[in-house]
Amino acid sequence: APVPVWRQLFVLLGGPIIWFVHLALSYPLVPHVCATGWTWLLHTITVVTMVIALLTSWVGWSDYRWLRTIEEPDRPTKRARFLARYGIWSGIFWAVVIVAEGLPVFVIDPCSWNVPSV
Repeated sequence: APVPVWRQLFVLLGGPIIWFVHLALSYPLVPHVCATGWTWLLHTITVVTMVIALLTSWVGWSDYRWLRTIEEPDRPTKRARFLARYGIWSGIFWAVVIVAEGLPVFVIDPCSWNVPSV
C-alpha cells in the first residue's frame, strides 16, 4: 500500500472514535465537575478531543498531498487517495460535532439543572 495501513485506519476511524471518547468522558464526569467545581475539566476534554479530530484531517491532508504526486496511480493508490480526502472532511466534521457538544458547557452551567428525586 502507498500509505501505511495505520494511517488509513486513523484517518478513517479516528474522528468517530474520538467523538465517542469525548461523549464517554464528558457525560459521566458531570457529577464530579458539579461536586468539585472543576468546569475546566469538561472544557479540556472538549479542546483535546477536537484537536485530535483535527489531527485526523491533517494526516489525511498530508497523505493526499503525497499521493497526488504519484502519476498513473494503481488501484491501492486510488483507494488511499479517496481515504485521504475522506479523512480531511471527516476530521473537520467530527471536530465540529465535538465543539457543538462542548459548546453548551461554555454557555450553560452543567450543574444548573435540578433533577427531582424519585
